[in-house]
Amino acid sequence: MRQKTYLFFPVEIGLAHIVRGLAVGEALVSRGHRVFFALPKSKHHLFRSSTVTLIDIGAYISAFDTVNVREFSNHAFLKPLVAEEIALIKKYRPDCLVIDFRISALAAGLITKTPVFSLSLGESLPYGSRLPNPGFPQFLYRFLHPMVGPIYHAVLLNYLKPLMQIVREYGVKISFDSWFHEISWILSEPSFYFPPYNKTLPLTYVGPLSWNGFANKPPSWLSRIRPDGRTVYLTFGGTGFDRKKLISLSVLLVKNGYRVIVSSSTIADPGDFPALRNLYVARFLPGKDITKRVDLMICHGGYGTMIEAVENMTPVLALPFNPDQILHGWRMQELGVARCLFAMSFPDLKEIFTFNWGRIEDKGRRLPIKTILEETRLMFSHYGKYKKALLAFNEKYPSRDGAAETALYVERQTK
Repeated sequence: MRQKTYLFFPVEIGLAHIVRGLAVGEALVSRGHRVFFALPKSKHHLFRSSTVTLIDIGAYISAFDTVNVREFSNHAFLKPLVAEEIALIKKYRPDCLVIDFRISALAAGLITKTPVFSLSLGESLPYGSRLPNPGFPQFLYRFLHPMVGPIYHAVLLNYLKPLMQIVREYGVKISFDSWFHEISWILSEPSFYFPPYNKTLPLTYVGPLSWNGFANKPPSWLSRIRPDGRTVYLTFGGTGFDRKKLISLSVLLVKNGYRVIVSSSTIADPGDFPALRNLYVARFLPGKDITKRVDLMICHGGYGTMIEAVENMTPVLALPFNPDQILHGWRMQELGVARCLFAMSFPDLKEIFTFNWGRIEDKGRRLPIKTILEETRLMFSHYGKYKKALLAFNEKYPSRDGAAETALYVERQTK
């Protein structure tokens, strides 16, 4: 098979959207292809170990890592990004684009007539999907649920109108429906997880996409860690989790008799934590390995983070910071493999559908540490129930190499 060129456009908000693309990109490199990975230069230092070729691109977030999802629907914000992406497509002449939530690149692919593969999850498909019950009475959930898909789709179309305007300014005339069906959607989740409302979209389901490139040199203490019925792993990726709160939570868990492992990521420096017996801290830890060595994971509710724990039979306590984390936390809770600490209110729903997500992040920040400690205790007291649900989940969705699956699929579909 001839060598092909792939151009990746991930959105840099949170590590998850970057690292799952890196996993696929490296799998394509190992198959002899060229992979260019467009990422703001400020992020390059985190991924120098990768075998993909990093190239610079305009950022979706500010220099202070602030996120304004409403701005991503702004014509003036999107137009220069689309122009830059088109320039990169013309420069590298890729056989296809692989995009992870960088919506401007979806337009650039359409304008340049370049095939597009979208790394996505079911909850964000254009026509919506079957969503979990957030705790409503069953009769109310059954009544409200059929309305969710159409409402979400209408909100999405309104959100994408400025992007469609840019597409038309480049002389491309297409309906939203036709556009959505031109994209190849790759979902790294089980088909039963978030079943789509629309059955005609070109969907491909693969195994989880994870990248362990951060763990080039695991700490020496890692090999000594084994599940002992009291070991807790804290990881919050690149979220806005409060530095002082992370340190305080770690210390209090230790004082309550737990052995605590922390991946501090970009939230805090490992040197910020006190030297305590049974407290182990590293900036990055290999998720696939560490979740085999602990009894419980406490995290932000990101799907990629949780699925690594679930694959390794480790239950999860989720503290969500944005809407997709809420949905995944609730869905994992519904499946019995996790507990999600987010109580939805009707004002929250309004803020979500108007893309004012700061309220959701604020609720995540305000969650009391004592609540987290109590929920940790309760999960250990019902541990057998979680283990049974984890076994059932893994029987339905056995572990597989999602990056290799995705690379092979994209390679075969690229002419």
